[in-house]
Amino acid sequence: MVLVDARNFEVQTIIDKVDNAAPLDKDELELLRMIKAQDPDCLVYKSHARAGGENYLFYEKGFNKLALREVRLSLNGGKNRNSVACAVSSDYSPVLEAYGCYFSPIARIGKDLTYPESSEYRMRKQYMELSFSQYREHEHEQD
Repeated sequence: MVLVDARNFEVQTIIDKVDNAAPLDKDELELLRMIKAQDPDCLVYKSHARAGGENYLFYEKGFNKLALREVRLSLNGGKNRNSVACAVSSDYSPVLEAYGCYFSPIARIGKDLTYPESSEYRMRKQYMELSFSQYREHEHEQD
């Protein structure tokens, strides 16, 4: 397994820009090219949500596709555990509603009931629908 340690780089800034369809500058594009050249299975970077924390992104077939199926939390030696599905099916289709989930004490799953009305949710849904429509168009071209 190839793990790229990008904790000393502003990977979260790049992710935020991509999420918001903002253009990347030359240095950010170069960093992505360097990471992609490593053909990683996993990318680790600093967490913005938790000081000193780390985020791990696992990819299917290298840097081509995010392959995080679920997030699991296990506490107290496994007595308290739970998981949130992030993607389903063999093509790793995202579960958009899961973005509104969070872990509360004792590994319970909480859900932000306002998330489906948020601008972030609407943006992600719009991008997903666009992606699916482009895929369907490509499939019809192949016929």
